[in-house]
Amino acid sequence: MNTNKLTVAIPTYNRANLLNRAIQSVLDQSYKDFDLIVLDNESTDNTPEIVKSFDDPRIHYIRNESNIGIIGNWNKAIDVAPGEYLSIFHDDDIMYPDFLKESFKALEKNPTVGFTFPMVKMVDINRNFIKVWYDGYGDKEGVISGLDYIILTLEKERCISLAPSMVFRKSVFKKTGFFGQEFSFNTFDFNMWFKIALQYDVFFINKFLFDYTIHPDQMSKLHWRTSKNPTGIIGANLEMVGVIAHLLNSQYANSQKSRKFLAEKLTNFNHKITDAVRILAPKL
Repeated sequence: MNTNKLTVAIPTYNRANLLNRAIQSVLDQSYKDFDLIVLDNESTDNTPEIVKSFDDPRIHYIRNESNIGIIGNWNKAIDVAPGEYLSIFHDDDIMYPDFLKESFKALEKNPTVGFTFPMVKMVDINRNFIKVWYDGYGDKEGVISGLDYIILTLEKERCISLAPSMVFRKSVFKKTGFFGQEFSFNTFDFNMWFKIALQYDVFFINKFLFDYTIHPDQMSKLHWRTSKNPTGIIGANLEMVGVIAHLLNSQYANSQKSRKFLAEKLTNFNHKITDAVRILAPKL
């Protein structure tokens, strides 16, 4: 395998119908010096044929001998990626032509940055625009301290960076460890963003560089868009409660204003968790 500084990894499972366009969007990047690794989690469809249909020496195909789950496959991406920078790209999304160029430039110029993230559009499976994924960044742009990223997340009471649109400095995982289920399976990625932001700055690219595809067969459909299964809401709020625990043991909590803010947010998150759990356990 080549030793380009940037690796794009696509963990995939039975998504051959969309994988083709995801791969093509990587190959269409204006920044060309990357390796593309497709990590097939023992798909039963024609995923191998889709990958082999591309004649490009930058593409590497790895098929797992057994299905190791989404978390295992993401961690395998970290393990096998040769580059200094890593994009864990979803098999159903589309990156715009300058996505890698802008992300790479930000990481190269700012050694304190652990990950980058751009503006994102939500689209349907035919790329029809639905809405902007999130646009509440205010005047923040470029390098943002990890603490400011965490505080903005708590203020907005939601995740503010989308996994497949992020590019990581791979060395961060030596400090944070790999992905794992600390609080919730469906928010294992959100958990990692906090772990990184507790130790690194982040970089917001204030440009639309990514299409996030909404369709019935994605993981977030079950956890975020199924009213009787509010596991996404529960997981996200548990992650935010978890990071508050870290902040309470940091210098940030030295001021009364900061402690008041954290106390208010903790109360809000507990109410949200309670409301969601009551859907699953009405007699709570």
